[in-house]
Amino acid sequence: FEKAAAMMETDYHDSGMLITCYKATGDEAALKRVAELTLARAEKAVAQDPSNGSALGWGATSHAVLGHRESAKEWSHRAMLMDPDNWALGYNLACTLTNYLGDHDGALELLGPLMDSVSPTQLKHCNADPDIDPLRDDPRFIAMTTAAERRLAASSQTQPD
Repeated sequence: FEKAAAMMETDYHDSGMLITCYKATGDEAALKRVAELTLARAEKAVAQDPSNGSALGWGATSHAVLGHRESAKEWSHRAMLMDPDNWALGYNLACTLTNYLGDHDGALELLGPLMDSVSPTQLKHCNADPDIDPLRDDPRFIAMTTAAERRLAASSQTQPD
């Protein structure tokens, strides 16, 4: 991701993916550096296209990493207004709310509707994703994932071979 982010000055996605990498490795200096880089790139993209949900989402995550709590929530809200049906965007914003803002209620609020349309692959990812670990024991999370598992199991039984 470092190489990809360095190749194009407007690439907020690959620099944003570095946020996840450096969070996982615990490299706080690199985490802050890539959050600042991603935010600057996302701000430029949003200035050119205020409806860019992806840029708003990465901007929200960057704000959260940098401790800009209110800006992170504002950008998250704007991202979901621009792209309400984007499953990956909502999921990633829920991860941001959980891990950087400690807003488990907000994360579960975002995840609820997503679980109503989750695919088997997305649910498998959610079940393995360490970003979701802080929510795993919450009865609301357990209920939504259990309902999704039942829906998917019922759906697979009704589909022809």
